[in-house]
Formats: sequence, C-alpha cells, structure tokens
Amino acid sequence: PAATAPREADVPVPSAFRFFEEGSEDFRSGRRRVYVRHRYFGPADKQAVRAFFEREMPLARWRLVDSAALDGRYTLRFEKDAEVCLVTVSDAARGRGGPTMIDVRITPREAPDTPTARKTPP
Repeated sequence: PAATAPREADVPVPSAFRFFEEGSEDFRSGRRRVYVRHRYFGPADKQAVRAFFEREMPLARWRLVDSAALDGRYTLRFEKDAEVCLVTVSDAARGRGGPTMIDVRITPREAPDTPTARKTPP
C-alpha cells in the first residue's frame, strides 16, 4: 500500500518507506514546484518497489515513459504536464541485504527546441 501522507501529494511512496531529510531537497517558487529530490529508505524487495511505481504512478496521472535495470538499480521515468519524475530504486548499501533506497527527482520537462528565426533575404 501507498503511504497515507506522502511528501509530494502526487508521488505515491510505499507505506513501509521513511523520508530521509538529510538526503533530500526541494524548491518551490510561489505555488509552483520547481525541483524535488527526495530520498526514502525501507524494507522491501527492489523489484516489488519497481512494480509499485509502475502500478501507482499512473493513478496520480504520471505516464511511464521508460524503465531500465542496470547493475541492480531500477530507473523509471514518468512525465506529467510540464514535469518529469525520475524514480531510482537501489540497494541503500553496496551489495545485497539491508534497506532499499528510493530517489525521487522531479524537474521541469525541457521545452522543445525552438526553430531559429528565418532570415529575411536582403
């Protein structure tokens, strides 16, 4: 199940995970979210956590763009409106065993390249 009071209302986190303040930061300008990097630790299998985000993020209107696994680390990229949310699930310490760490990063989606202004012939 998801936590009942997540740090970001639209980013579900498994209920067994706890927010790690020293490894986290966020910035808002007025009511607009500019940047979020939140870290959580908890006792769960990484593949189960990956499946949790694949299932729960779309319920908060995030669209899964891509997902990757590399060296025991799972990375999922979601998009919603003008934002990108990158979720990384990994071991908290090198090797197996111990808690699982979740990093959630939310940034503005890059604007598409704007076409260069046409030059007027002389």
